[in-house]
Amino acid sequence: MLELHFELTKEDYLNFQLYAASHNPRIKKQRLRGRIFASLLFLIFGITTLVIDSFLKYIYFSATIFVFFLYPLYTKWFYKRHFRKYVEQTFDPDNDSITLLFSDSALEAKDKKATSSMKLQDLLSFTETSDYFYLQVNKAVYFILPKERVPAEEVRIYLQDRSKALNIPYKEELDWKWK
Repeated sequence: MLELHFELTKEDYLNFQLYAASHNPRIKKQRLRGRIFASLLFLIFGITTLVIDSFLKYIYFSATIFVFFLYPLYTKWFYKRHFRKYVEQTFDPDNDSITLLFSDSALEAKDKKATSSMKLQDLLSFTETSDYFYLQVNKAVYFILPKERVPAEEVRIYLQDRSKALNIPYKEELDWKWK
């Protein structure tokens, strides 16, 4: 049996939103499409100025290169700002204290407003990043376990053991960063 008591902060929720976004195929596609579209736009402007002997064509071609390489930095900042605003609006500071009780086959979660229980075998996956453990309940619901506020080694051993026993995928993404 493993019992964990910890509090989640706005930063924990923000990091989870960024992690989820980095694995969302729709967002990945949207970022790539934006990068290509913006670069092509400047490239087309540059091509249209080829017939004119002007300095403008060099500006457009230079802008194409800058946009292609700097657009990911812009979307990184944009999404982080977007998710920060979302977390600010939805974070409930009265509901930040969490208790998780793990047994060999069940998980019970308690906070100030609710208690829920589920079979461990119903979890979809366990993911470990450098700062968190994420326990996926379904496509939209995760438990966030910040490593700095739980006994990380004990949790890792428990989750790896349950992963093998219940055939739940255990993903290690220790080098994950928001890009």
